[in-house]
Amino acid sequence: MQNRPILVLYMMTVLLTIILMISAGAVAASFKNEIGSNMVTNMKNTILYKYGNNIQNNAENKRITESWDTLQKMLSCCAVDNKGWRLYRDSQWFKQVNPYNSIQLDQNTIFVPLSCCVHQGTYTSDDWLRKCQRNPLGPPKYDNDFSQNAALIYVGCNEAARTFVQDNIGSLIGFGFGFGFTLIIGIVLAFLLYRNLNEPFAPVPTREK
Repeated sequence: MQNRPILVLYMMTVLLTIILMISAGAVAASFKNEIGSNMVTNMKNTILYKYGNNIQNNAENKRITESWDTLQKMLSCCAVDNKGWRLYRDSQWFKQVNPYNSIQLDQNTIFVPLSCCVHQGTYTSDDWLRKCQRNPLGPPKYDNDFSQNAALIYVGCNEAARTFVQDNIGSLIGFGFGFGFTLIIGIVLAFLLYRNLNEPFAPVPTREK
């Protein structure tokens, strides 16, 4: 009988979890445009004001910088929007990596971080990285469609993330249904166990010799 309160607490917790999941899904579906817009704005702000900004003394900015580098490498994307590398030129990172030529742009100006570059297997040459970060004739220095930069990633991380979700939507839905089904089974089993605990214990009669 001592386990009955624990079972009740478990069932209430799982039920509350299911309700919260359904509510969160409904809210996300209702406000998906607003959520998406706010997410894009926050992504841009982190690049503008936090990426690479005083990361030696600011732990939060360091984590954000590492997260952006990981995301850009993992999804092969750069900045937020497609061809959106210009965002880095307006950032605090740009001013810090180009302290002497952030205004007067020249061949030594670094326009994008290394994580925005297309990497060539296990080894990427310095010339390739220089073309990615400092190309003097086209992107990322100039925003034009006349000159292509094969060393630079053109896809924005917002678009890359959408593509990743669309490509894996079946797995995500399957995981969601599987997780929800597991929670429901847990409630049913806990309820059955609770009922068994309520039934009085009947000792098995023994035959006297």
